[in-house]
Amino acid sequence: MTKYQDVKEQWQHIFKLMAIGFLWLCKWIWTIEIFLWKTGIILAGFIAFVLGIVLQFTTWETILHVGNFLLENKLVIIIIILSDALIGVLSKHPDAAKYAASLRTVQSTFNWRRLPPRILIVALVACLVLGLLGKVGLLMLQYTNPPAPAPPIDTGIHTQVIDGERIGISDGKDAFDTARLNNIYKEDAIREMSNGDTLKANVYWTMAANDDTADAEVKIYVENQCILGIGKRDSVAGENCIARPHKTILVVVPLSNKSDTINIGRDILQGAYITQAEYNQLHQNGPQLYLLIANIGEATTNSDGQAQVANQIMQAIKADPTIVGIVGWLPGSSMLVQKLNHSSLPMISTIPLEQPYIRGLLSVAHSLQDEARAATTYITDRLHATKIAVVYPTDGSDRGLGKDFIVESGSLKTTPIPYSVGSEYNVQEVANRVVDSDFDLIYFTGPFADIAMLHTALYGLTKGTSRSVQIMGSDITYQWIHASPNDISNFTGLSFTASAFPDEWSIRHTPISTFPFYDPQTAASQPDGFTKPPMVVDYKSAYDPLHLFNNDYVYDRADSDVILSYDATSLLATALCQTQGSSCDDSAQKSHPISADQLGKTIQKFTPGHAFQGISGQIAFLPGNSSAVNKAVLVLHILGNGTHSIIIGAGKY
Repeated sequence: MTKYQDVKEQWQHIFKLMAIGFLWLCKWIWTIEIFLWKTGIILAGFIAFVLGIVLQFTTWETILHVGNFLLENKLVIIIIILSDALIGVLSKHPDAAKYAASLRTVQSTFNWRRLPPRILIVALVACLVLGLLGKVGLLMLQYTNPPAPAPPIDTGIHTQVIDGERIGISDGKDAFDTARLNNIYKEDAIREMSNGDTLKANVYWTMAANDDTADAEVKIYVENQCILGIGKRDSVAGENCIARPHKTILVVVPLSNKSDTINIGRDILQGAYITQAEYNQLHQNGPQLYLLIANIGEATTNSDGQAQVANQIMQAIKADPTIVGIVGWLPGSSMLVQKLNHSSLPMISTIPLEQPYIRGLLSVAHSLQDEARAATTYITDRLHATKIAVVYPTDGSDRGLGKDFIVESGSLKTTPIPYSVGSEYNVQEVANRVVDSDFDLIYFTGPFADIAMLHTALYGLTKGTSRSVQIMGSDITYQWIHASPNDISNFTGLSFTASAFPDEWSIRHTPISTFPFYDPQTAASQPDGFTKPPMVVDYKSAYDPLHLFNNDYVYDRADSDVILSYDATSLLATALCQTQGSSCDDSAQKSHPISADQLGKTIQKFTPGHAFQGISGQIAFLPGNSSAVNKAVLVLHILGNGTHSIIIGAGKY
């Protein structure tokens, strides 16, 4: 025997030994598998696997998941089945039973040269099968114990609690105005939204809207859901909502249960909702108007809260290309505006601005200078006062108004008296100083609650004497309509400047066809449709649909903050429609993306020669000026039976 033959015979012996070992292994595996089937262990394992899915999903979802698993791993499963069949066949091989007792016995008695060559091939296939079995085991482990999901992309649309109040951005998954009687329905709606059941959530939002008809927050959520194809557009007619393309406006509000600014936030939402409803009704075939609510809470000064919300707005703008602009409570000097300047989106404020020009920010309100000029003219010509105490807060735009009043005072003798907002002690000190110094009139630029305290303090000092001190307030005084019943009497006889007044249009004859979202058919159906702007009529329809109130503010009459919010949102929506062109009224036409620069240029076209006709007066802008130019300013006087317009103090109506 040659050396080559000897090596060859050794290798043949090795392969034969492997084949014998594999036959023995097949017999052993098959015996164990039969035992496992007989005892039900395999069946129990499969049931446990399915139950693991059932615990997480519904029956139908379970079927889908098991089906998907089988489809995704069909090749592996086929190989397993074929391999198991092969093992079963080989386990029945007579040599497998003969040599299963001991490999040593097999080695001594088996006729190596009679082993069929195909057994060698089977041995190699077996190695591959065992490897695949290990792979399947890993797949099963990964399926039953999936890795932790990747963190979701931050869209900016979420809320958090800071200093005890909820701030952030909500699209209906949270509610900010929770100090209302309908809050129980809001909680139900939020729960269903978190569960992913938007239909049930829509039912609860609708119930909340019907329970408190003046709550604009829930009305906005209902309208938003309708734009997404959820719910019914008209609960009476039963018209189902259809999903439609939309453009989004962010509405910034100061909704805080800790502060009177909650009423300003509510007013802003009321005005924004009326715009949304009118716009969507008039442009049913075009992209709809979707509103996101951004709440800064009590954070009306530079604070972490403002920074947080500003960062969220920036994140939302990056994540959602439908966002085209920002409206609402936007003080020019705030951290909020400073951060949002980096977005380049148009920002329309509903409040007067301290600075003449702030990049990227416009205001539909009059300038502080125009308001101060109207007040000094009224005091000089109507009240005939000469010695004025100018009382203003130590911070905020109200401080700027006090200083502008002094600049515009002309021949009036003025004395600046700063005070701390909300300090009863400080207000009493102001009253003492006014009475002792023999002032004719107080021009007060602080909030209405402080005017009530000042009135009480003055009454206590002058009661039983002939001494009388008049008080004139600023635009913020209009919030007196939200005063408690005990404080209402403190405002009787008070005059104040205002940006707008709902009854103004009953004595003016501006054609209503010039107003935003004028609809001839709707106007013709209204008994007073041609004497009042659509907004005045629609306000009452939206917030007092059952006519339960008697010309009351909040339900039937809009105050100046509501009207300014309506004008700001309407101006932005009108500019948006003009920028879109024909696609504004026809979604079927190709709508090109609108850049912030394009929209900004459209807004800048509202100049004195081509003004936007707002409910608060004509709105026009000039380069280098953030406030509306020559904006109308009213002076109102509070009587026992309500508020009455006195005169246009400045500007163009």
